[in-house]
Amino acid sequence: MTGFRNAPYGSPCFARCLRGFWVALGLLIVSCVSISTADAQMRALLPDKSEVPPGEPLPIDGVYTLAFNGAKYRFEAGRAYLVTPYTHLFVMQVTPGMVATKDIVRTGPGVYDGYDLPSLGPWRATLQPDGSIKVQIQGKFGPFSSVFAPVEIDDPDWLRAEIVEMQGGTPQTAGFGSRAGSRKTDSIYPPGWDAP
Repeated sequence: MTGFRNAPYGSPCFARCLRGFWVALGLLIVSCVSISTADAQMRALLPDKSEVPPGEPLPIDGVYTLAFNGAKYRFEAGRAYLVTPYTHLFVMQVTPGMVATKDIVRTGPGVYDGYDLPSLGPWRATLQPDGSIKVQIQGKFGPFSSVFAPVEIDDPDWLRAEIVEMQGGTPQTAGFGSRAGSRKTDSIYPPGWDAP
């Protein structure tokens, strides 16, 4: 009987058995890693936007990128939900349409309060003069802050008026091309300019 136990060190049989052992071990490690990473990712326990009733439209409604992780969020009528996916705390997959912040209300010029679902705590957003939004969360796992950079604003004139009011000025009436009054959220273009 020839095999690993009976093969003298340095013989071709020993080398062949050792090579087979390393190949088998490598395949085992690769399969374990691929299985564990697939199992480690679970769906985040966040509601879908269809499960969270919308509130009132707000001047900040639109699409923003979160500086912390690069994910895109859509602010829409009192809630913020994901547009692009990301992984939260290394194991939870957050997918488009999941609501991250709910009950967003305007509490003053440029100031908005809500409730952050991933952090389980109060959420405060402060509009900045450049249109970005600075967010502070007092979550169950400690405080967190980041900035949302605007990508596409639903009503740019309404947002500009909010910034002017926030800075103590008098908001100007909306100019040509504004959707002021309509507060639609399905397009950023003036009525009649939508693509067919």
